[in-house]
Amino acid sequence: MTNAENSNETNAGFVDLSPSPSSLIESLRDIGYSLETAVADVIDNSITALSTSIDVRFSWNDSTPWLAIIDDGHGMNGAELISAMRFGSMSPLLTRSKNDLGRFGLGLKTASFSQCRCLTVLSKKQGEISCCQWDLDSILKSEDNKWLLRILATEELKQFDLLNSLSSKYLDSYDSGTIVLWNAIDRIDAGADLEIKESKFNEVLCSVRSHLELVFHRFISPDSGQSKVQFRFNNDELEAFDPFNSFKSTERPCADFKCEGQNIHVQPYVLPRFSRVSKSEWKKYEGQLGYLS
Repeated sequence: MTNAENSNETNAGFVDLSPSPSSLIESLRDIGYSLETAVADVIDNSITALSTSIDVRFSWNDSTPWLAIIDDGHGMNGAELISAMRFGSMSPLLTRSKNDLGRFGLGLKTASFSQCRCLTVLSKKQGEISCCQWDLDSILKSEDNKWLLRILATEELKQFDLLNSLSSKYLDSYDSGTIVLWNAIDRIDAGADLEIKESKFNEVLCSVRSHLELVFHRFISPDSGQSKVQFRFNNDELEAFDPFNSFKSTERPCADFKCEGQNIHVQPYVLPRFSRVSKSEWKKYEGQLGYLS
């Protein structure tokens, strides 16, 4: 028997090949999110948690920008929060409730890390406050190459001024809820000039606002019998953007079909012609590809 054959026989079996935390997370940062879709993905969790009020707060903060998504949903206790911070927290093979907008148990983490290097989540449930943090820079510096999630104790939270302020303003008045805070936002590329960076930050946040008004328009302005969700963007209430312009568009015959045992109802619309809308409406409803497209 050759030495190579002997080596293969000796090493037969299984070996633990847990992925390198720093390498995997850095790779996941480039999964394809924009700031608009990342914020919307985190808000999906708030919708799933049956929130009735969702606030998006942000600040340029003298060139160290932060963004927070705050809801009054059902919240999480300590064990639930730790589970939610796990990558792949829920198998996509499990049956989800019809209100669950998640799929792979990755959205909170991948959406957040696509935009920031420090993710902190504080949640309140039945009077219990729990807080956890993933810090990419701390993971990079770790010598043992382990997935070390930081659990913030009550005394540590008292030193976290921003999180403390947000918690006092919102969660103190909620029976339950969650704050998702992004620090070290580093994916808004605008060169080295701080004034240009701030301008770009504000420009992108305006785009985020428009995206949320479109994507969640049926929650902001629901159909009769459906629950309304109040959205605020730095304390300014969002207005639903109905891309179908339903009040002026022409309804076409409905179509119904089944998909994986579920009934799908489709209501087509034909947008009004130029003569039936103002120039501002035409501009508003044309989207990125133009009105006719």
